[in-house]
Amino acid sequence: MTTASPVRVASSAHGDGLFASRDFSEGDQILLEPPLIKVPRMSGERRDATYDDVRAALLSCDDCHRLLQDPGIFFSGSASSCLVSECQSWAAEANWDLCGQIGYDRSVIVQSLLSLTFNAYASQPGNGYDVMYPLIAKVHRYDLLYRIMAKANHCCAPNTSVTVPEEGPGELTCLRPIQAGEEILVSYMGLRMLAKPVGLRQRYCYDNWEFLCSCPRCTADVDDARCFSCPE
Repeated sequence: MTTASPVRVASSAHGDGLFASRDFSEGDQILLEPPLIKVPRMSGERRDATYDDVRAALLSCDDCHRLLQDPGIFFSGSASSCLVSECQSWAAEANWDLCGQIGYDRSVIVQSLLSLTFNAYASQPGNGYDVMYPLIAKVHRYDLLYRIMAKANHCCAPNTSVTVPEEGPGELTCLRPIQAGEEILVSYMGLRMLAKPVGLRQRYCYDNWEFLCSCPRCTADVDDARCFSCPE
């Protein structure tokens, strides 16, 4: 007997999205998923990943051919994306034999790199871990790409938290009641950035993922990061 998936991928207002297949209560585990690919960090204050790292990660990935045959399963930026140009330049300078080894041309490899750049999650330490443990969690060390979790869209008031360990499966956990059919929304930024005013949050989203956040919190009449509750 096949167990029904707790989530499903469907079209949303922002392209593909992740939706609940059943009701969830606060604290429920929504999904456990092993990463498709894990590479040294490709984002953040500096890039640690080299093309050798990416090549090794692709070749060790059980689903490597599926990813390369259809890199469009993940968002990979627009034609005018600055990251597209950056990855193309990086690919042009790379000295590797991945294309010959597995039979794909360089443009497909570039699309796969863009899939990582736009969709991978930062490992913990990172993703808010630095707020809880600021002395030991200065930077994340890996970027991990998940086939299903990558479909979750961003919201500055998420209903789901993301846990991305350096080893083992990633996890989605319900933060508040979610009804069947409701979109599962996560935060792409850490807790510190979530506490910033709307303009800074939107700039952060654009600089890292090339979209302006239009979630209910960012489009509200009052910026909740710039106001205080009045005492009764």
